Amino acid sequence: RNQVFAMHNGVHPVLRHYLIGSMHASLGAADEAIACAERLESEHAATQAGNLAGFLARSVRAQVARRAGDPAAALQLLGAAPLEVWYQLTITSPFFSAAHERFLRAELLSELGRSQEAIGWYASLGESSPFELVYLAPARLRLSEIHARQGRHQRAAEDAEQVMILWEGGDAHVRMLHDATANR
Repeated sequence: RNQVFAMHNGVHPVLRHYLIGSMHASLGAADEAIACAERLESEHAATQAGNLAGFLARSVRAQVARRAGDPAAALQLLGAAPLEVWYQLTITSPFFSAAHERFLRAELLSELGRSQEAIGWYASLGESSPFELVYLAPARLRLSEIHARQGRHQRAAEDAEQVMILWEGGDAHVRMLHDATANR
């Protein structure tokens, strides 16, 4: 037994349905994703991991709504009931940290033209959990885009420079994004 990941003991079925549901949502397989969300909702009622299961079910449903072109419904789903967990769990688990959902919330706010709110969500990524670090460069890139649209060119350039630093030395896909950022 790995004590580092012991916080996931007892919630593996929940995590499995969430990950499969998220994958289906990203592939546009809405029916399959919704079926996973329904399984999560049944776990919500039946287990001690209920808070997590309910939160992750709403996340999968939000991903489906976004993919269907309804960012307002997706944002409403994410805001329906926040994940309430012990802070230590947010530091030690990618699932309890809700990093994906926080980034998704920022993206939805930006898509809805609520840039000031999106800025707060993007800016907070990377501050609470090491599992947020994967979102740091994409969040900075989005901040750069928002600041550029707002005419805050110095701030946009600072954010773009942070993206360049974070993406330096990345794989081929990241180098392509790095080069596109450099040429802005």
